Amino acid sequence: MEYDFQEQSYYGFDSNKKKVYFIAKTDQEPENPLLLIHELAHAELGHLDYQSDLELVLIEIKAWDKARAICQDIGVEYDPRLRDACIQTYIDWYKLRGTCPNCDTLCINKHQKYNCYQCLTSWEVSSSLHPDPRKYNLVF
Repeated sequence: MEYDFQEQSYYGFDSNKKKVYFIAKTDQEPENPLLLIHELAHAELGHLDYQSDLELVLIEIKAWDKARAICQDIGVEYDPRLRDACIQTYIDWYKLRGTCPNCDTLCINKHQKYNCYQCLTSWEVSSSLHPDPRKYNLVF
């Protein structure tokens, strides 16, 4: 499969455009081939979209596992500490969004809506992968 590569302010993969985004090396930003390989792993695995935040965490884990295999194939050093740190950011993001604001139960969402199976509270979250993920729309 062929992909277009585009310099950007982040690493990412756009499945619709078949584009892999990367941060160019600068004096302030060192080159990190492992992050680029991780995004290629998403492409190779055919990751398109996800239905829940937990599914996104699992997709990230699969992409890091594939990145490890690619690194072995091409002789690039794989850093499990980077993998763990990156995955932990998704876990933290999921916990922030998915923890019930009423009873602290960790829940699973569908799209941007969470429903707590413990206390029946409902809330919505933004579609953003970045900070400030929870937007309350509570129903008791």
